[in-house]
Amino acid sequence: MVYTLWSIIWIIIGAVIIIGGIYYGYISGTYGLFGIREPNWGIILTAGIIGYIIISLGTIAALFKILAEITAEEVEKRVKPSVS
Repeated sequence: MVYTLWSIIWIIIGAVIIIGGIYYGYISGTYGLFGIREPNWGIILTAGIIGYIIISLGTIAALFKILAEITAEEVEKRVKPSVS
């Protein structure tokens, strides 16, 4: 449950960056032939890659955080009865 919430947060952050990059890439594009706006593919691609990296690393970090907590709880449960 907690992993899912953290993953959703990282997905939202990454998606905002990707969507912002797409928007800014189209807004900052130049006018080409016949007055049609050509998107700035450099901005779009860069924002897409950064957003994807944030989503990937954020969900992996959330997974490691949750796995560490679960492992610590299991070790504590198994060590505690043998000490008594």
